[in-house]
Amino acid sequence: GTYRITSPLTSSGKPLALIGENAATTTILVDAAINGIVFSGVYSNLVIDAFSMTNLTVSANSASAGSGIKITYTYQAGITTGYSPPGATLQNVKVISQAAGFAFSKGIECIKAQNTRILNCLISTYKPSSGTFQGIGISYVGDNANGIASELYISGCTVFSCETGVAFS
Repeated sequence: GTYRITSPLTSSGKPLALIGENAATTTILVDAAINGIVFSGVYSNLVIDAFSMTNLTVSANSASAGSGIKITYTYQAGITTGYSPPGATLQNVKVISQAAGFAFSKGIECIKAQNTRILNCLISTYKPSSGTFQGIGISYVGDNANGIASELYISGCTVFSCETGVAFS
């Protein structure tokens, strides 16, 4: 079915898995100028707040929506050097515009999300009514603090009609 949200769908400090029937029939429709799904997790030696999303569509239904999916991690003191926990996994996910003139500024935004995997996803930030490319398909901000490796794995994805397809910083 289609689920409309007018405020961000937010989860913080706990593992989260969002699973739909399939991306063609399960849609989260973002009806306001907001971020769609917002996940905040923690990395430590004892806690890993993993995020996974499978078989869903996140669709902009606002002219100035923020990020379709925003994933942010923070680190607790004392994390072991070289420790590299799993971060986020998105598989068979669509991040698209619902109608002409509606778009996300960023399709998927990952901040310090180590070992992120984006598999078989379709991402577009195109604003069809204006005829112009805008936004960033995937924005990835890594972090090498404490010797932790930054890794973004993208496979089988289509990122199209964006001003910038994938941005690293």
